[in-house]
Amino acid sequence: RIASGVHGDHQALWINPADGDHLLSGSDGGFQVSFDGGINFHIWRNVDLSQFYHIFVDDRDPYWVCGGLQDNGNWCGPSRTRGGSILADEWYTVSGGDGFYTVPVPGQPWLVYSNAQGGYFRITDTRSGQTRSIEPHPWMVGSQGQNMGQARYRFNWDAPIHISPHDPSVVYWGGNVLFRSSDYGYSWDIISPDLTTDDPEKQLDSGGEIYNDNTAAEFHTTIYTVAESPVEAGVIWVGTDDGNVQITRDDGATWTNVRDDIPGLPAEAWIGNIEASPTEAGTAFVVSDNHRMDDFTPHVWETTDYGQTWRDIAAGLPQDDYAKVIRQHPANPSLLFLGMDRGLFASFDRGASWVDIRNNLPRVSVRGIKIQPQYNDLVIGTHGVGAWILDDIQPFVELADAMQEEAYLFDIREATDWESWSRDSSLGRSTFQGQNPREGAYINFYLAEAPAPGGVSIRIEDAGGQLVRELSNVRATAGVNRAIWNLTWAGGGPASTGRGGGSGAPVVPGTYTAILQANGMELSKSFQVRGDPEVESSLADYQARTEAALRSQEIQAGLNEMIGTVEDLTSQIEGLQETIRDKGLTNEDEVRVQLEAAAEELAGLDNDLRRPPPRMGYRQYPRLSEQLSFAARGITGAQARPTEGQLQVIGEVEVAIREAEGRLQSIITGPIAELNRLLGGEARILVGGGS
Repeated sequence: RIASGVHGDHQALWINPADGDHLLSGSDGGFQVSFDGGINFHIWRNVDLSQFYHIFVDDRDPYWVCGGLQDNGNWCGPSRTRGGSILADEWYTVSGGDGFYTVPVPGQPWLVYSNAQGGYFRITDTRSGQTRSIEPHPWMVGSQGQNMGQARYRFNWDAPIHISPHDPSVVYWGGNVLFRSSDYGYSWDIISPDLTTDDPEKQLDSGGEIYNDNTAAEFHTTIYTVAESPVEAGVIWVGTDDGNVQITRDDGATWTNVRDDIPGLPAEAWIGNIEASPTEAGTAFVVSDNHRMDDFTPHVWETTDYGQTWRDIAAGLPQDDYAKVIRQHPANPSLLFLGMDRGLFASFDRGASWVDIRNNLPRVSVRGIKIQPQYNDLVIGTHGVGAWILDDIQPFVELADAMQEEAYLFDIREATDWESWSRDSSLGRSTFQGQNPREGAYINFYLAEAPAPGGVSIRIEDAGGQLVRELSNVRATAGVNRAIWNLTWAGGGPASTGRGGGSGAPVVPGTYTAILQANGMELSKSFQVRGDPEVESSLADYQARTEAALRSQEIQAGLNEMIGTVEDLTSQIEGLQETIRDKGLTNEDEVRVQLEAAAEELAGLDNDLRRPPPRMGYRQYPRLSEQLSFAARGITGAQARPTEGQLQVIGEVEVAIREAEGRLQSIITGPIAELNRLLGGEARILVGGGS
């Protein structure tokens, strides 16, 4: 046997015709290469081929994303990290098998429900890794070779898990009946009759005369989607894989099948997803997937009266692609997001029209959609290129209002000053590195017309109205734009090689205001800045950090100015050494003596202010500029109050700079003044714009 240590479901194999030991293998686990005839395989991990069935988010801060992968188990991973990227090894597996639902418990995100093919059901405590099997009746479930006619309860290959939005201890589990547990799966109640068609012809063995093929992918007449109304407890929707749409308004006591009230619902269609409105009682959206019957058209409906009447909202969608999942935004009921087999669509008018949302998203099947409430991020799971996040979708929420204006500044979400922590060594190019969201305050704005070049600026002011930062010449076009403020004061950037400075001091958590100036209009919005939620620093600590950083910045600006003066005087002296040649000065020897003296003193001062050329880091000991930069980086590099040592070094550098200023003044009033006297009417050395 070959290919140990790689996924067992092999789908493709290539053998190099020039080298039989060189193999490429494609499997349910990605693709691999062997150079020894298959004895050992290297798994390529620098591409994302993951196929999500569903996607979920938890309520951690920052939040985590969870989902089930085709034949690769159930996983959770961070939406952002404190390092430079999101690595595959920062995800963890919750349970194995064909992964589908991976649902964290609200308020207890370490508890995660998950399932695998045909009715395997587990709950995992990710703090310890303890995983309990919690099937209501563990008899002929999953892929054990049975047909559905032999089972007491029937479960789809992709059976649904749903946590009550009213009580996170309550979970629903869809078979052919609806199960409910309020003790994390230790016991179950059945709260419905059989909600499917219970067609016995669809519960037989799969396979031929030689052997059966009951893998659980063939299981049918089962519940496929469950949704309880977040607005009205006890209103529960159920969709089945054989076309039923069921609703209870009394917590399961009675059920009504409303499938015949849905105009144009194909017979035997899979009810792929039901979205109970997050804000409106009686409203729900139904997505039917009928591609298994060679029907590749989209089927999407809305009801606002508990399923008595329905409105088809699929007319504005591509008619050669089928829909998979729909979500309604909780802050704007007119805003809908729809996953289709070839991408993601949005509607700003409750389904009357649809817009293709692409940006950098490939044409791929979108199987899961969630809106993370704290961050207002749109999270999607694709069946082929992993999980994707569209950060801060507030412009979608307010776009209809914005488009009525010449300029519009969207609400600004709370910004976080995140700590940085790189926990890996050099990774090369063989490890997939997911993107972290950009850090800072997202300032989103809309312009009806393209601005003139340099015509957009954004001022950031603190709660007292003091200018903190100005973003000038903001790049913008007609439509929605985003500028990102990096949560720092304006910095005194270095003007030439060897000068310190750069980014400004970090701001203190609190209230800030963004003031947008564009196309002759001025708009403003206030927002909050917070520190890293995992950092236990007080407001006084943050204030001390900012004060020390601003002090360092001010000292650095003075030092840079002095270095600039030294550079300028040195350049003038070097020029004079050439220009007085062949001038026939009667006192040329005296002038050259003074030029050498001034140049020598300036070089000595410059050498004390900064490393001399070639400025090669640890190969030359640090001078004042490097010492100040090192102390300042130590202060700004952590969300903590500065240490006594850091403040002491800053004070010592400040004293040394004052002494250096005295030396510079002595050079100016000494050899340089003498030079200007000797030169008389000839070219003179200018100091600070004068002589």
